Amino acid sequence: MEEEKTIASPAVVSSAWGRLLFNLSDAVDRICTFFFVMATVAFGLTMLGGVFFRYVLNRSLTWSDEVALIFFIWATLLAIASGYLHDKHVNLDLIIRKLSPDWKAGVSVLAEGLTLGYLFSLTVSSLQHLPWWPR
Repeated sequence: MEEEKTIASPAVVSSAWGRLLFNLSDAVDRICTFFFVMATVAFGLTMLGGVFFRYVLNRSLTWSDEVALIFFIWATLLAIASGYLHDKHVNLDLIIRKLSPDWKAGVSVLAEGLTLGYLFSLTVSSLQHLPWWPR
């Protein structure tokens, strides 16, 4: 199966700056996908190892569930980043599909703006909880 490429508007890719950003985004996506797959494999192996030690050797590992949870969290976050880039994230487009193309574009811009605002506020809030961040 051929790998799906990210679609960018011709105006963005026609400039040198746009090509650089597009190539950088593609490289980051490939790295995220690689680590997502590795974290998923590590999650599965950790869980299988925990089951093997618990039920075959009768020597339960005390750390396997916590380490597997960390791998699962990383796999999820990396998969979300790649899914968002390729527009494969979960969305509810039942109402949006019935809108005209002009309204779809406006609603899409609004949704992206709200997402950006939420992520910005989440980043600021996270930084404020760091001990070295000025208050």
